[in-house]
Amino acid sequence: MSTEKESAQLAEWDVQKTFILAGDAVFTLVSTETDTRYTFRIQRPKARGDEDVSNKWFAKLLAGPDNIRDYQYCGMMIREGGTFKYIVTRAAKLARDTAPQKALAWIAMHLDADRPFPAGLEFWHVGRCGACGRALTVPESIENGLGPVCARK
Repeated sequence: MSTEKESAQLAEWDVQKTFILAGDAVFTLVSTETDTRYTFRIQRPKARGDEDVSNKWFAKLLAGPDNIRDYQYCGMMIREGGTFKYIVTRAAKLARDTAPQKALAWIAMHLDADRPFPAGLEFWHVGRCGACGRALTVPESIENGLGPVCARK
């Protein structure tokens, strides 16, 4: 048995949306038309004191060869009153008009409209639970991107 992490394509919108919002999701979007690909990490911030972070996510872009540490902060996804929006904050390492920033805004727009990604765009997880970040080993977990414990929550 291999100890390599098993990546998998998530094809259904409900599974993709759950994965993105799980709390520590690392995924790659691939355009089958242009072969453009971006790997993003969407993380829920750690709460400080009584702060409510249930509707906030940090967005980062993989920008180097180390898949664990080479992420650049891009901005935040926020859900207010059921509406999703993406904000490029002052701490962002990428300019607002770059393709990855536009892709993150586009993702938030699809989350807000609860609209599936279009054909021609593949969504791949990297073999780690989208909620806790542990390696996925159970076939069903690899298919949905969440470990058995996190999937029950």
